[in-house]
Amino acid sequence: MNKLSKSSALVFGSVGALVLLLLTLYLVGVGHYKTRFLPGTAINGIRVGGETAEEARDTLQRAADAYVLILKGRDAAEAQIRGADLQLTYVDQGELEQIIEEQAQGTWILHVGKTENLEMQLTYALQEEVLENQLSAFSFLQPENMQAPVNAYVADDGTNYVVVPEQEGAWLEREPVKNAILHCIATGATLLDMDGAALYSVPQVRMDDPALQNHAAYMNQLATLSITYDFVDRSFTADRDEIRSWIAPDENNNCTLNSDLVAQWVYNMAYETDTFANSHLFTTHNGEQILLAPGGDYGWAMDQEATTEALLQALGQGYSGNLEPAYIFTALDRSSNDIGGTYVEVCLTEQKMYLYEDYNLKLVTPVITGGHTTGFDTPSGSVWAIDGKKYQMHFTLFDVEVEFWLPFNGDCGIHDADWRSPEEYVDPSYYLENGSHGCVNTPYDAMETVFETVEIGYPVIVYYSAEQPVGPEPTQEVAAG
Repeated sequence: MNKLSKSSALVFGSVGALVLLLLTLYLVGVGHYKTRFLPGTAINGIRVGGETAEEARDTLQRAADAYVLILKGRDAAEAQIRGADLQLTYVDQGELEQIIEEQAQGTWILHVGKTENLEMQLTYALQEEVLENQLSAFSFLQPENMQAPVNAYVADDGTNYVVVPEQEGAWLEREPVKNAILHCIATGATLLDMDGAALYSVPQVRMDDPALQNHAAYMNQLATLSITYDFVDRSFTADRDEIRSWIAPDENNNCTLNSDLVAQWVYNMAYETDTFANSHLFTTHNGEQILLAPGGDYGWAMDQEATTEALLQALGQGYSGNLEPAYIFTALDRSSNDIGGTYVEVCLTEQKMYLYEDYNLKLVTPVITGGHTTGFDTPSGSVWAIDGKKYQMHFTLFDVEVEFWLPFNGDCGIHDADWRSPEEYVDPSYYLENGSHGCVNTPYDAMETVFETVEIGYPVIVYYSAEQPVGPEPTQEVAAG
């Protein structure tokens, strides 16, 4: 019994001594790592376990001296940045002491045989000018060695409009590359994959872009359209080939409907078909053809801007068929002979007025036009449109009343004149010395027929003679009456 007691006491004593030893060692470790990094500690892959803050600073500086950063890019581009060349200097911002202060020293024994890497951004001073010089020396940063990315775009392959794939290129901006290098230095990274780091400029539009695909489909639809403008005896058609000629690359290299080219086509159409204030080939009452001079205010004048806008809208909606132009001024007939079949014809030398309705001669009447010797010659040699239609008109200048008033050239118009006797209409030379102040004086009954036949906008053709359409110009201001 006494022997067993002695053995047990010896065992317990040994265990107690061991525990005391281990506890002593543990407490010594706690005290040791109170001013040192825990075992296995590394900062950005640099081992500093067991080192004081001062020793760790030296370790980090040695690592900075030996630091090498490898840059890799597209097309086998590669370069190196060396810490020694940059005179890289570690600048402690107090982070080392802070790490030691905040670490749990009591867990030091758990870190033995293990590695804990602390990833953090450290501060380094370097020779900025040296880095700039190295960047300038890198061939892959020279503009002549770089290729800018190209967006996907819609192009004409000769048959259809297709989406051309984007090109990645190999374009680097210097400043982002520099910032990436500085970040690698701060974090201790030894490889900068410029492609993986998304430093290369990238295409902004790729071939799978829905808007681009839709645009290609729209261009192909345009090439199937056909739009016609019918001018009775001639027409203008924007067919497949014409529309394709309006499609040109825009600022993004996309084949796009060019509104300027469409406007030019409309301009050409207007140039060929507008008749407003143009010369007119006219067949007189006796079958003679005369060329009326440009001037007057009768004819068609296309509103080119509105016509272009309507055409672009029709194309945008995928419309095929006939369209009507928009007009600023209109006439009676859209064919080349825009005068049509209902008009008033006045021959000054004959002192006759002819009224046509639907191409049939409805009335012939003597008239008295502007007096020549007094300088009130009636303007002649062109086509004018009737500007107004008024029943019972008072001319204040001469204090006279007329029943029917059809102005066609400012104050110059056609009207009845009850102050004229029938005898005055007999002599066709009477107007020379006893004519009006420019207006076409007309017998009442004839004037009533004219008034009831024509409307505002109907043409009035006034010519001096078949041999000389343009007569003497008035030297006095024509006045109504």
